[in-house]
Amino acid sequence: KYQEEFNKRVKIKEEDIKLLEEYIDEYNQKLPPLTHFILPGDDEVAAHFHVARTVVRRAERRIVSLAAQEDLNPLIQKYVNRLSDLMFVLARYSEEVENKKWKSTNLNI
Repeated sequence: KYQEEFNKRVKIKEEDIKLLEEYIDEYNQKLPPLTHFILPGDDEVAAHFHVARTVVRRAERRIVSLAAQEDLNPLIQKYVNRLSDLMFVLARYSEEVENKKWKSTNLNI
């Protein structure tokens, strides 16, 4: 009974996941290829995205554990995974934008 009620309330659809994937693709296209490990912290906004990503990843691990015990809508896990991916891409994008601003303002030293 609980599972039926839960699955009725959580209304994640494949279109929601596709929207996250579109955002991921859009911002990834604006970034150079990832060639090295990312160290968070160059930019305050990016740092917030990285913290959000860790929170989402923690939720994802809990969802995986719950799904092993209960019958959950599989789209929940997929959505949370893509949300984490989006947080990572937005953090990279924020760092890239901030880095470009820093370089342009420091060229006139």
